Amino acid sequence: MSISPDFFQSPPVRRALERAAWLAAAPVSVHSFGDDEEGPRILTTGSCTACRWVGSGADGRAACRASRRPASARATMRDVPVPFVCHMGFACVSVRPLPGEAYTVTIGPYTPSDAPGWAAGQDTLAFDAQSGAAAVGLDPDDAPADWLADISAVPAGTVYEVAAWLAEEIARCHAEWAVADAGDEREETAREPEKASRPRRARAKRSPQAVNPALAFVLMLTEGDAAATRRSVDAVLAEVSAAGRRTKDVSRLRRAVAVFAAWVVAAAEEAGIETAPTSAHLAAFGRDLEAAEDAEAIRAVLFGFLGTFRRGARRAGETDEVIAQMSAAIEERLPGKVSLAETARALGRSPTSLTRRLQRRFGLSFTEYVGRLRVERAKALLRDTSLKIAEVGARVGVDDSGNFGRLFRRYEGVSPSAYRARIRKEKEKQV
Repeated sequence: MSISPDFFQSPPVRRALERAAWLAAAPVSVHSFGDDEEGPRILTTGSCTACRWVGSGADGRAACRASRRPASARATMRDVPVPFVCHMGFACVSVRPLPGEAYTVTIGPYTPSDAPGWAAGQDTLAFDAQSGAAAVGLDPDDAPADWLADISAVPAGTVYEVAAWLAEEIARCHAEWAVADAGDEREETAREPEKASRPRRARAKRSPQAVNPALAFVLMLTEGDAAATRRSVDAVLAEVSAAGRRTKDVSRLRRAVAVFAAWVVAAAEEAGIETAPTSAHLAAFGRDLEAAEDAEAIRAVLFGFLGTFRRGARRAGETDEVIAQMSAAIEERLPGKVSLAETARALGRSPTSLTRRLQRRFGLSFTEYVGRLRVERAKALLRDTSLKIAEVGARVGVDDSGNFGRLFRRYEGVSPSAYRARIRKEKEKQV
């Protein structure tokens, strides 16, 4: 096994796992898997009352492993998602995220809402679950209250697509994890040759304080400048697929846009924004996205969805004019120095009141939000120009290349040079 389990704890991978769990409405777990046997669980995102109860005993845990093992074995041989039904009668999907590596990811449990007879399926679900619990020595009468309530009904095709997207995303994160920051190091070595022989710290030991970029995006979407929001969305689409017109690219773009939309709604809920008006439109969004045949149509569907989200958030009474004014004031001052004190004076507010609003509403400090905006501008320069990394940093207001690299990694999980290399590789697919 050449990849350390620490890789799955890295911020980009954790974000991908969390997005997948939200979109599939089901837990996501990662296990080691080698020699046709499942090893230790590395992590789980999301929870399931029934799984926790059944897994509380040794027989239950053994039955769960036995259910996963054949699907995990097939997934490692085929490198495609493999649906299966566990000993409790729940549906799950297994996929190997990194070809050649001894790990598997399982999404589930869930109930396929598009299965024949679904309308009468709840009784069958309860019967199968009770039978599965009894088979491992548990009395269904002792089950926790509403123990099946969090088994979501989801179209089977959706979970399969989420599993395929997740495998692609983890593989992409691994490629960036494995690539040494050669571009950055060459520039830094040219400026500071005495540091060239200094041993590099292993990537797995880096543990920057991760910042959820979706929270900053939600801030721009609900309170900020529409142009800044549009730039951010275009950046997402550019990152996902530079080609976007070939069939396989369009399919990948659809999956990534669906996950991005789910990610934004999840971040809004975390920030305390009422999302019920948007949730009512999720089904229509899914249908429109599936019908979109090219990148431009997908872009239009996404903007339509985000427009619905923004109007719904405002109708719910969540607009905060102070935050909107603060966002505009920061945008005006970039790429120059932006201080909390000056921004507060410009708005006629105290610095403490501004920081409290950001923390309470979005979980971001003033500095974190400003940093997020600098990184968004840097991403555009890395995509659209051939400027050196140090020049890009200087143009977004971070003159020290080391500080710029750390800031970029904190928000994107990769170095500026790795980000640029990925975008260039995607553009080459068009040729």
